[in-house]
Amino acid sequence: MGLDIYVGTLTRYHAGAWKTIVQQAMEAQGIPVKTVRADASPDAITDPKVIEKAVREWRSQIASALRGQSATSLDWIEGMNSPYFTDKPDWDGYAAVVLLAAYDAIGKPPPREVTNEWQADPTITEAKAGKAYRHILEPEWWLPIADDLVFVCPTLSGKQVQVGSSLKLRDQLGALNASALSGSEADIANWRHEGPPDPAGKDFQHAARFGLSILVEMSSRAIEQRLPMLLDY
Repeated sequence: MGLDIYVGTLTRYHAGAWKTIVQQAMEAQGIPVKTVRADASPDAITDPKVIEKAVREWRSQIASALRGQSATSLDWIEGMNSPYFTDKPDWDGYAAVVLLAAYDAIGKPPPREVTNEWQADPTITEAKAGKAYRHILEPEWWLPIADDLVFVCPTLSGKQVQVGSSLKLRDQLGALNASALSGSEADIANWRHEGPPDPAGKDFQHAARFGLSILVEMSSRAIEQRLPMLLDY
């Protein structure tokens, strides 16, 4: 199961009216691609008007639940008229950024390779306890809000997710880059064009640079367009 990043309205996301970057590339070559998601349901509602109403109600419920913790306004663009953006760090790129943040937070050198067991690395748990880089380490969804707030809530499909701030995410990605990678804006752009690491080697530094470049770009899109950002797998 691969990992993509989606930036766009939740209406469009839940309606399935978007395509991953791989789908777009393959279809441009005349090759149809079908994406099957883990939480897909044959009974899922696909009417955008119904979904938009449900998203707005969901947002109001979340805002009410957060009222005691934050005065932030949960207000972003919804519906089907806004653009959407996708990219694919895949699990190696995303995992390398999470691990880089965790190891940097506790002052340890990161591993040399990304492994499939990365989520079991105790360094992540240790870093989370210290609340450093929390908008990198904890959320799967990020909203265009300014508060330093990470919370758990159910999605419309019933899945429990941790939600953070795309503004804080971009800030923390910048701090991580300055501390651990020292890349300029030109470097970060080049890291994206270099592509992912060789799957056979899974070089950690290459994966971290690639993953960070995508997360920086997508969080910037989310902030500029006032749209949610989320991991899709």
